Amino acid sequence: MANKFKKSVLTAMLGAALGMTGTSAFALLTWHDPVTKFEDDNMEWFVDNDSNGRISVGDRIVAVYEINQTVGVISPGAATPIGPGQELTGILDITVTSAIALPGGLFSWNFGPSGAAGLLSGLGAGAMTAAWLDDTPNLDIVSVSGCASLAACSAAANDGTLWEVDGFGASIVGSGPDNPYFTITTLVPGADNPNSVLGIDGTTTVAAANFGFNVMFNGTGRTLTEQNGLAGPVDVIGTGIVQGGQGLTNGAFSRSDFDFQKAVAQVPEPGSLALLGIGLLGLLGFRNNKK
Repeated sequence: MANKFKKSVLTAMLGAALGMTGTSAFALLTWHDPVTKFEDDNMEWFVDNDSNGRISVGDRIVAVYEINQTVGVISPGAATPIGPGQELTGILDITVTSAIALPGGLFSWNFGPSGAAGLLSGLGAGAMTAAWLDDTPNLDIVSVSGCASLAACSAAANDGTLWEVDGFGASIVGSGPDNPYFTITTLVPGADNPNSVLGIDGTTTVAAANFGFNVMFNGTGRTLTEQNGLAGPVDVIGTGIVQGGQGLTNGAFSRSDFDFQKAVAQVPEPGSLALLGIGLLGLLGFRNNKK
């Protein structure tokens, strides 16, 4: 009876281990342990809450983005595109919380969650960005396919399985205090006017961004760990550039490239778990044969 019980337990372990090696909805998304950088293409819309035509406190910036490839950070290697037949897309919805005027007509803004006014209000207090993974690609930020308006673009971005929610809300990664942040600093005069940015060539950088988020929901299938941000621990670190939006006719005023990185806790890989299960079954068979 004891041997039958042991065999059933080990068989279950083997089945679970082998199951983890099978194809899943996340199989075509490559992680480069221990730190993976996610590279994307973005497009931004301006919500002028005070109707003054300038980016100022209380105004929202809404971006729709598409992750196009992953790259290793600690052990750099060739960039790995998102697998064919899948897309990883997302929405960023942030509100200006403070504005600092800099010399030369430049500005620096701090951002926070958009709350109930934002597109992510149903994903938890403090949500600022969310990403979805799906098997029916229908959004191409570069060619603006499936992105005739903010409504159409955001609908195409969130039509998959929720992959992650990040922001200033409570972190589910680690146990220490977190210090999330999001800042954008303009690099050319007049970049606080979205209409001016719309008239600038798409290859011209008009602003730079730095951000660190807490992970509020993790559907990535990986165990994440904290990283060192500008002011202390955060779960996601990112930088980016905002470029001109010349040629856009869908209401967006700029294009951008915001890349971010996630660190993975060192846990046994699915292949290692499978080998462990096979090894345990082998030991059990050896014991039975010996008896």
